[in-house]
Amino acid sequence: MAIDPDLQKLAQELAADPNTPAWEDAADLSRLHAQSFATKAAGGFEILASRGAIRLSGDGVHGNAISMSEAGEFLTRWQALVTSAGAALEGNKSIRGKLPDEIMRRTNLALVASPGRGSVVLEFSPVASTEAEERYPGGELTFEGPKQPLVQRAVEVALGVIDLAAIEDPLAVPANLAELGPRVAAKALELAELAAAGRFDVDMTWDEPGRTRRRSRTSARQMAQLVANLRSEHLDTEDVALSGVLRTVSDRRKIDLEVTDLDGEVHIVSIDRGEVDFSDFRIGESVQMAVTMRLISKPGGGESRRYTATMIERAAGT
Repeated sequence: MAIDPDLQKLAQELAADPNTPAWEDAADLSRLHAQSFATKAAGGFEILASRGAIRLSGDGVHGNAISMSEAGEFLTRWQALVTSAGAALEGNKSIRGKLPDEIMRRTNLALVASPGRGSVVLEFSPVASTEAEERYPGGELTFEGPKQPLVQRAVEVALGVIDLAAIEDPLAVPANLAELGPRVAAKALELAELAAAGRFDVDMTWDEPGRTRRRSRTSARQMAQLVANLRSEHLDTEDVALSGVLRTVSDRRKIDLEVTDLDGEVHIVSIDRGEVDFSDFRIGESVQMAVTMRLISKPGGGESRRYTATMIERAAGT
């Protein structure tokens, strides 16, 4: 088939221009061209927002219908993964405590949903005001050009985490997630568990102004393998040292440890016994414990923490 000379010439010109971003297909190139035109017309300001899409297909989708509760839970877990990725980029990787409200605000996504043939498409985008606020601080265009907002960087990291499901080498998963910390691993595990259990194949796309489309494709089987890898490596847990006073040592219930925080407030932490022998300890003793902490998500996006004992000893001087 003969190639249109004008199209061939355009492709050569684009390839020779170092300012032309890479593009995936004709639709991606058309989008980039329209964005470039709009940016020039706006005096150098990018007036279009980023936009992403999640296409769910596979055995868990019937025609273009999906359980509302499963769709809502998938979106909740995707938002949690993006927010945890943004927190990791800002240096907050631990699963201790609540994430700062500012990070949650800067990584908040909005939703628009539409059906697709044989699938369900959930479209999302950053909150427009937040994205523009970070892209142009104070409403000004700097010499360095627009800054990349945290939400954009967070979505890219989150997609990279999902891509790990398609990696055949299981050793590559812990190597890639170690730097992001247990919070990202915990949220990735929850999202992968839902996709695997719901038998969803997941196809995600992400478009940013002036950048090539980012795409991530994973099957329900690959998500199940990611779950197995994350669980076997315990990447979603964090080791914590606790000091306090024993309030229960019964072998029929969890161990209650009275802990005083830095502000002087007293909290009761319930701890699973694990493989630790508590028979030599008594109520009221001051102890030091090593525990493994796991983040547990509640319906609606709330969080709790589960503690499992790995070691106990009497506090020094007792």
